[in-house]
Amino acid sequence: MENGVAPDSPAADPVVTALSTHYARILGSQAPHDTAALHRRLAARLEQMNDPRRDQYLSLLAVINGWPAPDSLEPALTWAVEALRARGRVRVRVRVRVRVRVRVRVPQR
Repeated sequence: MENGVAPDSPAADPVVTALSTHYARILGSQAPHDTAALHRRLAARLEQMNDPRRDQYLSLLAVINGWPAPDSLEPALTWAVEALRARGRVRVRVRVRVRVRVRVRVPQR
């Protein structure tokens, strides 16, 4: 991000892979097996975190406790969401048609 890497560029792939791998490890058995679905789920979670009230809260907490003001995570979260969304757009739809014919013969008495 600091190097000017666009979220949808191939140069962002290692970052997206690292984020996704870590998130899948956190989810454990509940992680989607589909990479695009995992990207969409993580992007939704990061969007929830990217609330300006979060930064306000952390700033106020720093003032109250005498801590240095934290840097805003908004640029990093926005970049990560855009990068994940760019990779989560790939959807494959498969239609399966199954025809089954069953003939049952009932023996007559």
